[in-house]
Order: sequence, then structure tokens, then C-alpha cells
Amino acid sequence: CMWFFKVIGERLEADIPVGVIVKNMPQELQLEKDAELDVVVKADGGDLVAYMLGRKQVLVIDYNDMEYSDGRLTIPTSQLVNNIASTLPGSFSFRYFKENFLALEVERQTVSLPVVLSSSFVVADGLELGKVEFVPENVTVTAPSSMLQEMSFVQFGNDSVVEIGKDTVMSYILEQKKFVKYNPTVLTARVKTEPYMSVSYSRMVEISDYFAGNSEALCILPVPVTVRCRIPGSLLGEVR
Repeated sequence: CMWFFKVIGERLEADIPVGVIVKNMPQELQLEKDAELDVVVKADGGDLVAYMLGRKQVLVIDYNDMEYSDGRLTIPTSQLVNNIASTLPGSFSFRYFKENFLALEVERQTVSLPVVLSSSFVVADGLELGKVEFVPENVTVTAPSSMLQEMSFVQFGNDSVVEIGKDTVMSYILEQKKFVKYNPTVLTARVKTEPYMSVSYSRMVEISDYFAGNSEALCILPVPVTVRCRIPGSLLGEVR
């Protein structure tokens, strides 16, 4: 008991937790959990006991002073010295931060989404557009949950019209968006073309004529005709 009163009356150095709030944070972002920062202070023993048993102080940090990278907000604690000094209770004097950086994790999720090409293709004369394959067909997307709710696919390309000849392979780099991470970032589109085919087939064509100039003597004659043409390969099975 005497030890307790001695501690209460002395000025002591101690490690205390300070809550952290980030203001001006984009609405897409949300911290994964409540944040705290460990601070070493010197204060009267009684004040330290009251602080640890009561409500903790809160340090407010502006989002614009922090750096965002791959789901993490960071700021050197050296930039927080003035802020923490004004945040601590009256009898507390700031000594130092236990860490060189404050790092806060942002809540994110990872999903797999199909890819959609926004470009269109025009093929050379004598060819028709065949199958278009994407490699890969799906992309892993890591982003805040609020952003993923609005995404059902990943679009790439630039809404352009691409002229191609024979089978063509093209690579695309996904346009980077803030707070969104793609894997992989390079996609391949394999565009296949089909040549027009030369075909010939027979048809019976009925020719009508009036016999010997007699308008009442109509004559209908079936005549075989051979047709030669070039058609898209995809229509070949429909020709009879």
C-alpha cells in the first residue's frame, strides 16, 4: 500500500496507448481495425494510473499527410511530434515514439472477375472474324469492399477499332486504378480469323416461257444451274 502511494506521488516514465483517427479519408477506404499508437511519456504516477483506467486520448491525423501503398496507410512518427504533444493530458510530457512509422491496414477483399475487351476488330478483305480468346479469362482483383460491390468484370482496351489480318495476338496492360490491385496486370487477346471459302453447288431453276407465242400455252422448264461463290467459312455448313 505504501508502494502504491509512493508511485502515485512520483513522476514516472511509461509506455501508453493513444488512439488514432484518420480524417479526410476517401469514402472508399475503411480501416481494418481501430488503430493505436504506442507513446513513451513522463507524467505523475497518479495521472498515469487514471489514464490507464480511463478513456484514452485520441490523435487525429490528416489522410493527406499519409502515404497509401498496397492497402496500407503510413506516416513517419517524426511528423507526429507536434500533434501528440498537444494531444496528451496536461501533466504528460512526450518522450518518444516506440516505432519509426505508423502503419494502418485498410480493409480489402480479393475476388476473381472475368475480363471484357472494349476494343472491336475489323478484318481484312477475304477474312471473317473468328473466335477471340483472352489469356487469362479471369483476373484477381484486390480492392476495398465498397469498390468491389460495383465491379462485375474487368474491362481493358481503349474503345478503339483495331484492324487485323490473319490470326493475331495482342497484349494489353490493365489501367491502374487507385486503391485497386490486379493480378496479372498484362492480358493477352488471341484473335482468330477465318478465310472466305470458294464453293460451287447446283440448283434447279425453273424457267417459264410461252409455247410458240401462244399466251395460253405456258411452259415451265426445270434447268440445272451451277453456282460458284466465296462465302465465310462459318456459313459453309449452311450451303446445300
